[in-house]
This record gives sequence, C-alpha cells and structure tokens, in this order.
Amino acid sequence: MKRIFYLVVVALLSFQCSIDNGQNRDSANTESPEGRFEYELNRLKDPATGKIPEGIRFREMAFSHTLPQSSGLERSGGQIYEPIGPYNVGGRTRALAFDQENPDIILAGGVSGGMWRSTDGGQSWNRTTSSMDISSVSCVTQDIRSGKTDTWYYGTGETRGNSASKSSSAPYNGNGVFKSTDNGQTWTQLSSTSTEPQTFSTWSAVFTITTDPSRNDSDIVLASTESGIMRSNDGGDTWKNVLSGGFTTNWSEVV
Repeated sequence: MKRIFYLVVVALLSFQCSIDNGQNRDSANTESPEGRFEYELNRLKDPATGKIPEGIRFREMAFSHTLPQSSGLERSGGQIYEPIGPYNVGGRTRALAFDQENPDIILAGGVSGGMWRSTDGGQSWNRTTSSMDISSVSCVTQDIRSGKTDTWYYGTGETRGNSASKSSSAPYNGNGVFKSTDNGQTWTQLSSTSTEPQTFSTWSAVFTITTDPSRNDSDIVLASTESGIMRSNDGGDTWKNVLSGGFTTNWSEVV
C-alpha cells in the first residue's frame, strides 16, 4: 500500500513539473520579438539621429579595402619591429607616445609598471612615476599645440587583467588622471579625478585620453571612462560628463 502511494506521489510531482516547464516555455515565447532588433539598433545607430546611416555597411566595406595590408611583425614599407625595453618591468605596455618635438623622446606606460621615459629612442629608460603613485597606466597623450607640447596626460586603471594566462584575472583599479608640464619628466595627479583604489568609481578606469589641438581659447581634455566621456575645458581642473555610457571611445559630437 505504501509503495502504491509513493508511486502516485511521484507521478503527480512529475506531471506538475511538466506543466511548469510548459508554462515557462510559453512565457519565454511571449517575450517581445522586437528585443533583438532594438539591441542591434542601439549598437549601430547614429546617436544624433537615432537611425542607422543609410548604406553604412557598403561604406564600411569600401573603407576597409583602403586600409594597408600587413602580415606578422612586418609592416608596410618593409619595417620590422623589435623589442627595445624596458625589460625589468612586468605587465603589458598599454600606453605609448612619441614627443611631437623630438621623436627620440618616448613615453611608455605599463598596466602594472607605471610611466617610463626614454630620451634616446628607446635605448635606455627612466621611470617617471614615483613608487607611491598608482602604477596601472592605461593611456597617454600629449598636447600638440604650439607652445603647449610640454603638457602630457596619462590615465590609470586596468580592467582587463594583467595575467598572461587568463583575461580579467588580475585587474588594477586606477586613480584618475595624471598631468605633466615638464615634457613627461614628473607627474602630478589631477585632484579632480582622485578616487579610492579599493572602490570602483568613474575615475577607476580611464580607457582613452586625448586633447583638442584645434582650439587655443581653452585647454580641452577628453577622457573615456566607465561612466562615459568626460570633458575638461581647463586642463583637467574640472570635468563634465558629455556622453553617458561605459567602455566607450566614441569622441563624435563631444569635441
């Protein structure tokens, strides 16, 4: 008798599960079929018009055919790249720039090694960030306007990870933006971007940074952050979010 009762209970539970699964499938099928379309539209549309530009795919393909071809380490013009250091620092070199006035001066920043400077085309290097500064350099740029080339900015924060074996396995929170006014020899943190390393905020990861070389009436700096694109008109003293959304490097409509 107990055996029969047990089998009946199991049968009822199985029947109920099949009903629940069917209801779940039905509810899943009733979700908006426009969801995928809306997702793709948001990825591809022009922010100014809300529409995908007409013929954009054909224009994209036509442009791709104009790009130079390369293979391996050899680039156009027969140039071959070889490592030049620094060799005693761990982590990826994520930031690199040449001085517009003197190409022998090179600035290189590592995601865990800080900012480095060479004055002899990479034959020797000196670390220009102090041991007390955040070492996760992510990007660097120079103000290339006439009379302003001694001014540099670098951003900090590495979200993808520094481990060679697994992506995102060793991230480094940053501490905003640093500025140099002596051609990259010394750096000062912009207090307007200061953040706590143990917490994640707008300035914990700066993905890209650049300046506006077309205007002399203000010192415009643009930084791509987790919160979107931040803009400063006074060389980094104050900032304003001019385009919301994280992990972006879209500078259009903000310069």
